[in-house]
Amino acid sequence: MSSSAFIYDFLIAGNFPLVTDRGLVLTDQGVLTRGTALGRIAGSLGAAVADGAGTAGANTGNGTISAVSLGSSAIPGSYVIKMTSATTFSVTSPAGVSLPSGVVGTAYVSTQIAFTIAAGATAFVAGDGFSIPVAAGSNKLKICNSANTDGSGMVYAILAETADTTSGDVEAAIYKSGEFNIADVPFGGTDTPTAHMEEARHLGIYFKAIHPEAS
Repeated sequence: MSSSAFIYDFLIAGNFPLVTDRGLVLTDQGVLTRGTALGRIAGSLGAAVADGAGTAGANTGNGTISAVSLGSSAIPGSYVIKMTSATTFSVTSPAGVSLPSGVVGTAYVSTQIAFTIAAGATAFVAGDGFSIPVAAGSNKLKICNSANTDGSGMVYAILAETADTTSGDVEAAIYKSGEFNIADVPFGGTDTPTAHMEEARHLGIYFKAIHPEAS
């Protein structure tokens, strides 16, 4: 966004450095206003499959995995979950990188993948696990909504200028870091900036409540 197009409003809420970029905003979202929180379509989920140490890769335990979704940093390939005990597990990305470990019965959330593993009547054993295949995504941007499972359920950027997507994909200016006024950052569904504060903070995006009359 050029300096001649600067818009005077209350979106910017502090002095944390603004990092700007351009991104392709997905079609059929109507007119998205400046300040809209955007997620990135990072991939397409396949069905999770048992990947245990038993016969034909079956698990000894009969617990289940559910509520699988991708984060904005997801990459294509297979995410591998391995039980390290009846109640704990490790997670490895398609790149072979170890992600934070998790606990059965507690929602697992990272910037790459999220899911919940529930215990069954037969306990898991070390070596049980699941594989989750992920196909490459378009990397296009759409309004962030935690109900999305393609990676756009997590914040990736803030729209820096109005984008009219009624006739097709639109290239638009985005902010990839900065401090932004909670009141001027719309999300999709029933999401609010408050619900996304922690994940956004890791990207250098901060949401603050400000009073326009004091600006």
